[in-house]
Amino acid sequence: MEKSILLLFTLLNLLFVRLDGRSVLMPKFLPAKISSQHTSGQSAELAYNGNTDGHYVDAAQCVLNSGSDTVPWWMLDLLQSYRIAGVNVWNRLDSTDEVRFTQISLGISSDAAAWSSFNENLFKRCFYFTGAPTDATNPISLTCPSPVVGRYLALYKNRTGLTASTQAYFNFCEVDVYVAVPDNEVANAIQPSYSMTSISLIAALTQMRSDIECLLRCSQLTNCLFVLFRTATLECWLFQSSIIPSSFAAVAGNADAKLLALYNN
Repeated sequence: MEKSILLLFTLLNLLFVRLDGRSVLMPKFLPAKISSQHTSGQSAELAYNGNTDGHYVDAAQCVLNSGSDTVPWWMLDLLQSYRIAGVNVWNRLDSTDEVRFTQISLGISSDAAAWSSFNENLFKRCFYFTGAPTDATNPISLTCPSPVVGRYLALYKNRTGLTASTQAYFNFCEVDVYVAVPDNEVANAIQPSYSMTSISLIAALTQMRSDIECLLRCSQLTNCLFVLFRTATLECWLFQSSIIPSSFAAVAGNADAKLLALYNN
């Protein structure tokens, strides 16, 4: 059942997971690619599934290239353009291989050709990491000086000057992507008409495609009991209490509003 829900979230392309001040954490399970795979069948999506454990475990939790790439890279398709503020990269913690994550560029592109065939010249580099990562610096924050508009995100390694044979490898375990909001240039980065002012309100989401999508988002959270969805504005509010706050009474009274409870078996 859990896998079915995750698949539904992937197909529906849910947009926002939580509000975080001036940025929004993008959802997981988006399309990803990697330059090569160290183990047959190893998926690039392993670095975008929410698992920040940091242990490679026979290629079950982290990504690792074959070691033969001139420019090792990993790419993510956000499915539409956003103003990308930066990423947090969760490195390996199970060996000394954490030091492989160095001389890493964070690049952003709006060019579909970049996704079809990786070319670092098609990406605008907004951060270049040259540090020596340790367990204490995990996750590694790569923050753009200013948000960069783009649909495609890439992490790619410059091997120049890295003489150790192990530096041919490129590995990490998870990436968190943050986009800047609000901004009129960003599709779907529209603030809800009601802010999160109630203690029973978990999240305020926008551009939900349907009440089912809104309810599915609720099912992802252990403390979510019911949702309020408006078909006219595509707004969705998630609540952890069975009592609707008085500030939402006017919304609930609209003809286009739907109040839906999550059934827990």
